[in-house]
Amino acid sequence: MFIEELASGIQEQKVQFPKTVIFCSSYIDCAEIYRHLRSMLGQNLTAQPSYPDLQQFWLVDMYTQASTAEMKEKIIESFCSARSKLCVIIATTAFGMGIDCPDIRKVIHWGPPSEVDHYGQEAERAGREGLPAEAMLLYTKKHHSKEKMKENTDIDVPVESYCSKMLWNKQLKPHQTLPSIPVVTFVSHSVVCL
Repeated sequence: MFIEELASGIQEQKVQFPKTVIFCSSYIDCAEIYRHLRSMLGQNLTAQPSYPDLQQFWLVDMYTQASTAEMKEKIIESFCSARSKLCVIIATTAFGMGIDCPDIRKVIHWGPPSEVDHYGQEAERAGREGLPAEAMLLYTKKHHSKEKMKENTDIDVPVESYCSKMLWNKQLKPHQTLPSIPVVTFVSHSVVCL
């Protein structure tokens, strides 16, 4: 359902599709979502169906530890460019700190991150230029064994309550450790069990 909706949106909007990062906790999940999305897009993987199937024309790409340094650099450069055709990156946490693309509109987590702080840091990749953004956490029954995350204490916290609280608190006050980043205003935040 989620991938079908994503593919439909990309097919309709092409390069106008809002810049989106999909974080996966494992390489296997990342590769599976990427493969499925590529398959659904078919000829629509590129900005125009007549374009060759070359990375510089792709609307969707994958960024993981398995990507070479050269590939990572090209993906980041393309994704962060104002003229980019690349609008969706499916990534592991390798797409991490130090990457500053100001116009990301949506961050989707496929399954809960390994630590709650990672969720907040990754969700804050969206809306850095101060415009409204969306954060979404999607998980399935296969993620239920990971459904509880630990705060800095030893207290178990359900994914839904922690992530919701963390994101809505970010909306109300500026980030304390990075004052140059504006307050992230999430127009939509959801935690959905599929």
